[in-house]
Amino acid sequence: MAIVFTGVFLIIVVGLLQYVTVLKKSSVAEDDRERAFQIAESGINFFQWVLAHDNTDYCIGTASPCPQQDTHGPFQYEYKDPTGSVIGHYELYVDEPPLGSTIVTVRSTGWLDANPDYTRTI
Repeated sequence: MAIVFTGVFLIIVVGLLQYVTVLKKSSVAEDDRERAFQIAESGINFFQWVLAHDNTDYCIGTASPCPQQDTHGPFQYEYKDPTGSVIGHYELYVDEPPLGSTIVTVRSTGWLDANPDYTRTI
């Protein structure tokens, strides 16, 4: 009887440990995806800042003059945490507005350096 109860107890404990491990991995993955989204969002905010200071700078000051094409990029930037450590990157693609329009289309893709498999695009 003791062997049977011990065996059942071990099976239950191992199952619970595996369940907790899967939950932790899932939680970490969800956190990484959310942080990648926030990094991509910071890329959009950065380009809004660029346009606020020069509404024709579609090359973000990297080329003078800007090449004659509709889509510019990719422009890759570091994303730092409050202590100044680089924790991720974002990449910007900028579509110039058509003639007679002022609407600029920007695509920003963000990822964490610790887990570059999770990318988010805005």
